[in-house]
Amino acid sequence: MLLRASITRSFLTLAIFLLAAEKTFSLSPPVSLPEASSKDSENHDSQVMNDLLEVGFDAYVDENYEKAVLSFQRVLEMNPQDKTAKKGMKQSQKMLEIKLKAAQISEKDRLKSAHKFILKEKWLEAIDLTVEVLLLNPNSREALEIQNEVSAICRGKMSDPKAPVGNELIYQGIINYLNKRYDEAIKLWREAGTFDSDNFKILIYIERAEQALYKIDKHEVLLSRDRAKSLFKEGSLKASEDLWFKILEYLPEDNEAKSWLEKIQKEFKKSKQEGKIGDYYDKGLEFFNKGDYAQSLKMWNGILEIDPKNEVAKVYVERVRKKMGSVPLIPNKGPVIDKPVQPMDTASVSDESKLKEEAQKYYTQGSLYYSQGQLDDAMKEWREAIRIYPAHAPTLKMLEKISAGKGGQKR
Repeated sequence: MLLRASITRSFLTLAIFLLAAEKTFSLSPPVSLPEASSKDSENHDSQVMNDLLEVGFDAYVDENYEKAVLSFQRVLEMNPQDKTAKKGMKQSQKMLEIKLKAAQISEKDRLKSAHKFILKEKWLEAIDLTVEVLLLNPNSREALEIQNEVSAICRGKMSDPKAPVGNELIYQGIINYLNKRYDEAIKLWREAGTFDSDNFKILIYIERAEQALYKIDKHEVLLSRDRAKSLFKEGSLKASEDLWFKILEYLPEDNEAKSWLEKIQKEFKKSKQEGKIGDYYDKGLEFFNKGDYAQSLKMWNGILEIDPKNEVAKVYVERVRKKMGSVPLIPNKGPVIDKPVQPMDTASVSDESKLKEEAQKYYTQGSLYYSQGQLDDAMKEWREAIRIYPAHAPTLKMLEKISAGKGGQKR
């Protein structure tokens, strides 16, 4: 969208300042002010004027001609000879006058003006007026007839054998504009511009289509907050992030969007860590079943570096220790030392029984997913079972079976 806004401003600049049928145009450099007390002061004033010109262009694109006039006027107060501001002021005042007049005329007057625009071959102006009428009166027969007339005229001109190269593309673009397919219209007009780079009308057409497209996008994006939140809840973090970034393009200071983007970044980090743990987990099991205990230990310790409380990793570190016949070092925990087994009291036995029951539920659900060929979902359930009760034998056995490639299912 930033790219589109940049392109829009470029063509807008041409639309404003090529009114005298100039064939080439570029923004005039900041006009030197009268001698200032210092070079820094002069540079500051030039930067202020450039910023005001940018504000004026943006306001013009948004059809906020009142704001555009004020911006250009402030530039002229700083430098009355600035040609860019003069032309911007003239065009903005002209559009403001048109806007005010358009707000005052009735449907009948709009339709009358649309007919006049057709006679002058001002197709987009005629189309825009009929759109305004149809917004107020969707059943306006005359407005629909005018649109059909414009479409018929364009189709006739497209088939003119004497027309210059690119003519068909121009009128096909107008038909797309009429049907609100602005993206397609812009593509066609840009292609037509490659055949006739001096055709100023094409630049005006593109600017108007981009302006219409910008309005539609802005409206849709600013209404997409609920969608962005739903995507987040669904786990579609990237899609949610994209929508919040688009909202910030239109509302750079939107605190809600900023807050949600921070939240999404935290989820990305968490998801990345979980993915890394999953990789270590799979490799840890694979190395363990192959008898490569040193590599297996590295994987389990890698998990503990991310999540020091991970019960599955702790269990496997202990199992690897026994296999290797040595005392492994767990990160930041020091050596694991065997302790004499103490008799469990009644409360401990009861708690262990509850943990086994809870782990069994996840094991059963995982087995159901596994039978349906949903191995990823099954693995999540089984890992949760091990987290709850690390010594749950059925789950450990199934995980080892999967890791050894004997599960009979494809991931």
